[in-house]
Amino acid sequence: CVLLSFRVLHTLLVDINFGPIMAALLMIMGKVFSFLVVWLTITFGFAGTFNVLFQPVEGYETWQNSFFTLVFAALGSFEFGELAGTQTERWAGPVFLILYILIT
Repeated sequence: CVLLSFRVLHTLLVDINFGPIMAALLMIMGKVFSFLVVWLTITFGFAGTFNVLFQPVEGYETWQNSFFTLVFAALGSFEFGELAGTQTERWAGPVFLILYILIT
């Protein structure tokens, strides 16, 4: 199935209308892949940190939940109140969340 899609993409490169669009898409795919690798590395690192520091907080109980909660935070859905109410330093949760949002 993947090889068939590559064949279709190669065929579209020859087309007069789709050729320039496909060439541009193929040129940016390397940059998109590089961005995804860097973003996933940063998000995995922060997910581990949030899982260790804020395990009692809902959304950070497991490593996977921490990852998905941070993905949603990067998209704009986050809560400071839950992180500020932990037994660790009250400033640590909001500061780490703001730092993650600024980096990503």
